[in-house]
Amino acid sequence: MPPEARKFEVFTNKRGTRSGQGRVGYRGPLGKQGDPPRIKLDLAADEVLVLSPVQRPVHHPYTDVPSEGIHVLSYSFEEVFAEKMRALAERQRPRDLYDVVHLFRRQDMQPDRALLRSTLSRKCEFKGIPVPTFAALTDRPERTAIEVEWEQMLAHQLTASGPLAAPALERTVSHTAGLGLGRPMARKTSTQARARPGGPKSSAGFVMSYAFACAVCGKTFKRRTYDATLSPHKNKQGWPCPGRIGYPK
Repeated sequence: MPPEARKFEVFTNKRGTRSGQGRVGYRGPLGKQGDPPRIKLDLAADEVLVLSPVQRPVHHPYTDVPSEGIHVLSYSFEEVFAEKMRALAERQRPRDLYDVVHLFRRQDMQPDRALLRSTLSRKCEFKGIPVPTFAALTDRPERTAIEVEWEQMLAHQLTASGPLAAPALERTVSHTAGLGLGRPMARKTSTQARARPGGPKSSAGFVMSYAFACAVCGKTFKRRTYDATLSPHKNKQGWPCPGRIGYPK
């Protein structure tokens, strides 16, 4: 990779300690031309780590994967979820809302709610901000700008979430202990009541569907449920593709 594809900066953060930020370019297996994609690295020595890190397997659907697999030390699911919720409360950026909704929908990784709340409380205390509540998130003055940015950049990637005015976290078990963590309760409408069965419905009565693209060959799969697992398939050249996990389109 050319030198300009690598960039690192060391600076003093708001807390008066040294931090670093870097970007490293790479070429994927598809070998696309043009500017290379980049991995962003945020390095800090004073961030609070509430929970013990865990070993996680790295998704690597290629034939050169070691027999023992590839594992890295990473945040626990509750730590990631709490950090994203803290970021949403502090920055209120569309991508933070996207991350929270995406994590909230992970049916295969249900967090310990009490542990998540206590972790969120610790992180907010470290940053000097209150634990977020639903009212605090909806009453921010940045809301109008967030709605515009959401529609322009991210709405198409969460087609089942509805408009920003009714996010997936809108109705929860409790709003009194910070941002609630219960499963969302669907709004019932007259259109929805008349809709014929055949799949999940949006508030407008349409059958919802999800599109996932293979991380290896790019082939698109449509699903009635939010399931990124892919069936055996062939790539555009007609060869069997090793990809078994997709990403939302």
